Formats: sequence, structure tokens, C-alpha cells
Amino acid sequence: MNTKAKTFLALSLTMIFWGLSFIGTKIALTSFTPFIYIFFRFILASMCFLLLFLYRGFPKISTSDHKKLFITALFQPGLYFTFETLSSFEITSFQMFYGTLIFAPLFFMQYP
Repeated sequence: MNTKAKTFLALSLTMIFWGLSFIGTKIALTSFTPFIYIFFRFILASMCFLLLFLYRGFPKISTSDHKKLFITALFQPGLYFTFETLSSFEITSFQMFYGTLIFAPLFFMQYP
């Protein structure tokens, strides 16, 4: 498989998983509050990373990078998933889809 096909496949799978994530979030929010859902989502992600680190070894991180990593972790995934979950609690997937189509070109200069 050539590089272009691998890239297309990887992006397609990413798009499918993100779409399923939104649907899964909508379903989960019928049983859990938004912050309980975020808590469980982060616990699951932490366990996956722990297994990965145990398998491949923990990365070497300098003490000067700890502050940068903390700020990055606060915004992504911390605040990102908080706002995503709270917004999916309030809006439909149809509204999310059209909101993305309208605002992505304005903020990121990306056009379909």
C-alpha cells in the first residue's frame, strides 16, 4: 500500500472514530452526567496509556518540559473534552455537523 492510500485510510478511520465518539457520547449522556462521563473517559485513556508505557517503556521527559506538558494537558484533552461533552449534551449531531461546516472555514481557513 502506497503512502497516499495509507494516509487516506488513516484519515478515514479517524473520521469514523470521531463520528462514533460523538454518537457514543450522546448515548452515554443518557445514563451519566457530563462530568462523570468525562471522568470515566479519562480513566480509560489513562489505563490505555499505562499499558502502552509498560509495553514500550516510559518516555524520558526533562523537568523543563513538565510545565509545557501540564498546560497542554489542561487544554487538550482537559478543556477540549469538557466543552465537547457539555456541548453534545445540549445540541444534536445535525447542529454539530453544520456548525463545523460553517465555522471551520472561518477559523481555520479550510474549505471543503
